[in-house]
Amino acid sequence: MPLALGVLRYAVARYVESTGPSRNVPYPHAWRYRDDVIDAVNYDVPYDRFVREQIAGGLLPAYPTAERDRLLTATGFLARGVKDVNQRFKVRFVMDNVDEQIDAGTRWVFGLTVSCAVSRPQV
Repeated sequence: MPLALGVLRYAVARYVESTGPSRNVPYPHAWRYRDDVIDAVNYDVPYDRFVREQIAGGLLPAYPTAERDRLLTATGFLARGVKDVNQRFKVRFVMDNVDEQIDAGTRWVFGLTVSCAVSRPQV
């Protein structure tokens, strides 16, 4: 795989080591996800398989325990991103995270932004 495509794949995989600006809580095992993305680039994993593993790795069949663990690590894509850990309302926190996952996933896979289409209650 050309280096430029590898860098692009790494960029869209949203590698971060902490929750973000509100209260910077570290992800202590973020390196596992980073290494999985780097391995996918180094072993020329086809892009469609890479996407499938990032979004639904935990649902894909895997027989050796090591392969199952690797696929679960790949779903770290869904856990990455900025989190407002100071949000006091649990439902809003969960829905903001779901919105962020949908936005990141559709930007990455389809090249579309759909977060603007999310219905928000008027305050």
